Amino acid sequence: MKENIKVLLVDDDPDFLDQAKTFIERADQELTVVTAISAKEGLNSYEREGIDAIVSDYQMPDIDGIEFLKKIREEKESDIPVIILTGRGREEVAMKALNFGADRYLQKSEDPKTQFNILANIIKKEVEKITEKMYRNLLEFSPNPTVVLSKDRRVETANSEFLELIGKDRENVEGEHVSSVIVENEKNRLEKIHAFKEIDKDTVPSSYHTVIVDGSGEKKEVLISISLSPGSGKSIVNIFDVTEWVVNEQLISQIKNFELGGSENLMEELSEKIEGVINEEKIKLDIQKNCLEELVILMIANEEKIHGKAIIDELREKFGLSISAGTMYPILHGLEEKGILEKHEGVQSKKYSLKNRSEAVEIAREKIKSVFSQYLLLYQLHRTYMNRD
Repeated sequence: MKENIKVLLVDDDPDFLDQAKTFIERADQELTVVTAISAKEGLNSYEREGIDAIVSDYQMPDIDGIEFLKKIREEKESDIPVIILTGRGREEVAMKALNFGADRYLQKSEDPKTQFNILANIIKKEVEKITEKMYRNLLEFSPNPTVVLSKDRRVETANSEFLELIGKDRENVEGEHVSSVIVENEKNRLEKIHAFKEIDKDTVPSSYHTVIVDGSGEKKEVLISISLSPGSGKSIVNIFDVTEWVVNEQLISQIKNFELGGSENLMEELSEKIEGVINEEKIKLDIQKNCLEELVILMIANEEKIHGKAIIDELREKFGLSISAGTMYPILHGLEEKGILEKHEGVQSKKYSLKNRSEAVEIAREKIKSVFSQYLLLYQLHRTYMNRD
C-alpha cells in the first residue's frame, strides 16, 4: 500500500467538499483529498495531481457522475478506482455506475462521521486491490522468477517463473512465509540482511547468494536481488537460478588476466576472448552499452586509416553490433575533439586514424577489462558458495 494516497473528490456542493475533506483526512492520515467542484475541474485535477482514487457525486450539472466515470474509463483509458456517491433510493443509478466500470458506490447519509469513516476504508481497500493487480501484471512480464513480499516476509504475489522454479502451485506459495523455500542454515542470515536493508538500504549489497529448496526437496543455488517499494513495506525480489553454471577454472583465469594487444586484429581478439564465456550475449551487450567509444578505438587500431562506414560494417560483422551513421559520426567527432583521433579529408570521404595507438588502445583495454571484472566477481562468488558444506 502506498504511504500517501491522493484522492480526488468531485461534488458541486462546496460545503460538502469541505466537510468530506476534513472527515476523510481525519479518518485516515494516509489519505490526502484533492477537491473539484465540477466534473470538468475534476478531469483537469486528475491529469495534474497524480491521483490514486476518485470519489464522485452522481448528481452534478453539465456532466454528471456517470458521464464523468465514462470519460475516465474511455477517454483517459484509466482503471483507477472510482467510487460513486448516490442519494437514497437511487439504486438504479448505482447499478448503472457499476455497469460503466465504477468499483463501488456509496449512499450519502446524515451521519457524516460514520459515512466518511466507511468511505476512507473503501478507498484504502480499492487502492490496495489495484496496487496488487499492478504488481501481479509487472511480475508476469518479468523474465526472471520474481516475488513480492509483505513487511512480515510473506509471499503476496509470485510470478509463473518463480512457481516453475520451485515446482509448486500458486495456492501453496502465496500467503506462505518466504523462509519456507529457503534452506534451514540460510534462514537466519537472510532475515538479518532483510532487516538491515529496511533500516538502511545501503548497509547491505543489493544482490547476494543463497540456496532455496523446491517442492521435491532439491536444493538450488540462486542469486537474489531485493528492492524495497517506498512507503509500502513491501519488497520486490528478483531471483536468478545459477545451479547449472559450470565453473571453469581456466576461464576464470582467462578473465582475471584479461589483456588485449597480443594480435594485430584487436577486435578479432576481443571476440575470441568473449566466445564461450557464460552469459556471452550479456557481456557483449554491456560492452556495447558502456564501451562504444572503446570499440571504435579497437576498430581503428587495426588500420592505418579507415573510413567511418568501414568502422560501422566491421562492428556489425565482428561484434554483431548494428549502429547507424547518425550514432557513429558524433562518436568519431567526440574522439577527435578529445585528441584521440585524427581526421583525414579525402576527395569523396573522410578517413580516421589514431594519433597515439598504444595510448588509445591502453585506455580501451582498461575500460573493457572493467566490464569483464564484474563477471569475474560473479564467478568467484558462485565458486565460493558451490564449494561450501
